Amino acid sequence: MSANGESAYRPDIDGLRALAVLAVVGFHALPHALPGGFAGVDIFFVISGYLISGILLRELAQGRFSLAGFYARRARRIFPALTLVLVATLAFGGFTLFPEEFKLLGKHAFAGAAFVANIASWREAGYFDQAAELKPLLHLWSLGIEEQFYIVWPLLLLLTRRWAVPAFVMTSVVIAASFALNVFATGSHLVAAFYLPLTRFWELAVGGFLASRELHREARRPLSPGAVPSRWVANAKAALGLALVGASLVLLDEHKPFPGWWAALPTLGAALLISASREAWLNTHLLGSRGLVFVGLISYPLYLWHWPLLSFRRVVWPGDTSLAVTLGLILVAFVLAWMTYRFVEQPIRHQREWRSPRRIASLVSGLAITAAVGLGVHQQLLPTRLEGRDAFAKQALQLDKSLRDGSGATKCEGLPEVSAEARQVCTSFGEGAPNGTFVVWGDSHAIAWSPVFHEAARQAGMRAVVFSLEGCPPLVGVRRSDGQNVRHCSAFSLSEQILESIRGLKPQRVFLLARWSIYQHGWRVNGRLQKATHFLTTDRTGRADAETSEKALESQLDQTLRLLEGAPVTIVRTVPVLSLPARIGLLRAPDHFEPTLAQHRAFEARGDALLDRMAQRHRQVDVIDPAQRLCDAKCRAVVDGRLVYSDDNHLTAQGALLFQQAILSRLTKLAPPPSAEDAPR
Repeated sequence: MSANGESAYRPDIDGLRALAVLAVVGFHALPHALPGGFAGVDIFFVISGYLISGILLRELAQGRFSLAGFYARRARRIFPALTLVLVATLAFGGFTLFPEEFKLLGKHAFAGAAFVANIASWREAGYFDQAAELKPLLHLWSLGIEEQFYIVWPLLLLLTRRWAVPAFVMTSVVIAASFALNVFATGSHLVAAFYLPLTRFWELAVGGFLASRELHREARRPLSPGAVPSRWVANAKAALGLALVGASLVLLDEHKPFPGWWAALPTLGAALLISASREAWLNTHLLGSRGLVFVGLISYPLYLWHWPLLSFRRVVWPGDTSLAVTLGLILVAFVLAWMTYRFVEQPIRHQREWRSPRRIASLVSGLAITAAVGLGVHQQLLPTRLEGRDAFAKQALQLDKSLRDGSGATKCEGLPEVSAEARQVCTSFGEGAPNGTFVVWGDSHAIAWSPVFHEAARQAGMRAVVFSLEGCPPLVGVRRSDGQNVRHCSAFSLSEQILESIRGLKPQRVFLLARWSIYQHGWRVNGRLQKATHFLTTDRTGRADAETSEKALESQLDQTLRLLEGAPVTIVRTVPVLSLPARIGLLRAPDHFEPTLAQHRAFEARGDALLDRMAQRHRQVDVIDPAQRLCDAKCRAVVDGRLVYSDDNHLTAQGALLFQQAILSRLTKLAPPPSAEDAPR
């Protein structure tokens, strides 16, 4: 900082920006080559907190702070490039996406323009969430956190000034509180910890702490040779900071519970590099090099452009894995970023006429109109060019809906054996049937399969009672740690209530259905673990991971089966998982979205082996294998001319009805024994 209180330009900070954005771009383009590149976002947070807090504190000290002026500067800095990217993304999506994809894009465009993309991502995360790489605007979650921080941060700094509290004291309190909340939430609500602002504010506040300490030192002792760190101290800070940043990029990966304690690596590393100042050799000669400074200058538009390009490539051309195409798209992102910086950002930020209230209002209006367009797309008021292209799938899903709506299933109010809590997730079919009751218990797959159970119940003259809660396995004594959109299975009471209700019903048979492998090794798309991991634990408060989930699934499935002894139990193996929703894959990647039988067997090997062990351990247990009916050399989305998947892993009503004989044979002694189609291999 200069003696007059104005910020002296530091090329090394632009170089640090470059490291951050290159890490993020590298992770998104080649995740296996740079597994911890997502930590670049945390570096951005520290830089932003340092620079913006420095400006705010100087203005407060000089008595020229204005909230209106601050937000006008933010609008000139953030709105132009964001509006451009949102408009381009919506326009391209209108030509290339199918209606459901375009609808979701509209929602994300609205959330991005309203700076609540992180909240939208948090609320979406769960059992039916789309894979992260198929959301072209997912990356705007970080911008949401940053802008939410700057809603409250200027007000906090203003209050500390009025109360004569040193700013570095207030920032220390914010850091401590937010970091503690982050560590706690990462252990119990991983998705919330990642996306919600209160668990991320500490990273921006670290930058604010650096700025406040600098100004505090200056206020006590004007700039002199002793006001900056000695060269050897600066070099030590820079070396340690760069080592921590490098370690975070290499040691972190998507399996680590993040942010949590791990987020301290990139955050502290960035803070050390900033505090080392221009006295450090690394800052001057590496971070201050012309190449890195150039990338740092275009880092914001580069961050905005790169992900939509990579994501659209995966959405529209899912079978293409060419490295040359990936590198080509990154080059395009650099070109678009430079053009945005040169012809959009710079004129609006630095030309005097753009400081007028009328011009600021035009920037706000432009972003607001873009948000309105996104909302219109989400409400399907604006059609996509591909509207009507998936007529076959639409007709199949309409038939699926009519079969489900006309099933005659009702809520379980008339069943005194079912507790009030369990009735919330219970439906019944065939009330008063003469031949007894059977029970179906599972996650959302129990509902997906309900048409075949209703039909089998009708033919067998039995009542079917179905307990289903999405994202929750039919197990007692487990909790899902990511917890998003699964209100009940984060607690221990509901499964026990369901099991007691089942025992009270005294069923002739119990069917257990779930996407078993998702609870065993997490939700993975093309081998990559998604943030809504579906990991389980038997600990009421502890963190769940792959290790606890593997143990919990086996121990609690065994315990659940022991508690169900007295009635035969049929477990349905995990349905083969497609790489794309069926209606999209059929049109966009017909040769790539259906797994081979060998791929399915390999992916489900551990889960299938577990179910087979349970069948051997418990005499009353047998197993149905959906792959026997759905797969030949490949696992098919269309069988006998019928669409059998409603998305990538749930069966349509027509798909479920393929297993009518397999279900019926287990409900009546008069039916033939199970056929080869449902016998486990």
